[in-house]
Amino acid sequence: MNNAKVRNTNYAGIVFHMMISLFLILVGTMELYSSLMKPLYYVFIICGFLMVWAVSMVVRYFAKSEFRIASNYDFSIGCTVLLGAIGILFKAETVSIYFIEIVILMIFYLGLVSIQHTVQMKQLGSKLFLLNFLFAAALIAFSLITGLQVNDWIPWDSQLLLIGFVVAGGLGILSQILIGLRVSKYNRDEEKNFWKNALEAANFDEVADIPEEYKGKKKKSKKRRMPLESKETDMDTDSIENSDAENVDHSMDESTLESEETSEVVQNDNIADVTEESEEETTK
Repeated sequence: MNNAKVRNTNYAGIVFHMMISLFLILVGTMELYSSLMKPLYYVFIICGFLMVWAVSMVVRYFAKSEFRIASNYDFSIGCTVLLGAIGILFKAETVSIYFIEIVILMIFYLGLVSIQHTVQMKQLGSKLFLLNFLFAAALIAFSLITGLQVNDWIPWDSQLLLIGFVVAGGLGILSQILIGLRVSKYNRDEEKNFWKNALEAANFDEVADIPEEYKGKKKKSKKRRMPLESKETDMDTDSIENSDAENVDHSMDESTLESEETSEVVQNDNIADVTEESEEETTK
């Protein structure tokens, strides 16, 4: 019997989300402390990230046997992203012209993902869903305001904008951590309740594939009951032995009395015989 659940965790989506967040932090930090980096160099970094991500998707598709899942398209998506990243490398200078727009789209994407995390946390019963909603609202508002006003009254290399990039990346990472912790706790509680109900229904621990951590409490309860049963058994055994010993003692006493009475009768008979013989001799 195999009751193990198969969870289709979208690691590719998590890695992509974290990659965008880290890239925003990198751009903001580099531009705050150094102006040597050009948008062209950031395009090369983006292509490098995309290529590593795409190759990891393809490798994982075969290494984790994800081809058995009908809804998994990591192989085709990975190949498409890999070819797209290679194509962008040949047009890096042209793409670098729209670099600020690409960054703003990344921030907007993080805001949409944070909205999804808000819905997930609400459905899973977490009280922190409002915090994630604030993250989402801040990210979307920042991306829309920046996208409409950049290069008009906000220069692309202004400190306020660059700090906004760093904060946006940090909010994206924090949102992913919050939803990850909540989903992990929910799955643990669900699995614990599943095995608890299985143990209660079966009323014993010899159920296949039950993790040891869920069998411990049941085993302890058995260990607590065993001494009581053994004590009762010992008491019954002692009472039986005592009764047997008393019966043996009574039988021994009766046999002793009978033997003593028999010996007395024999002695009396012998005395009588001796008396008769003496009387006969006297008469003679």
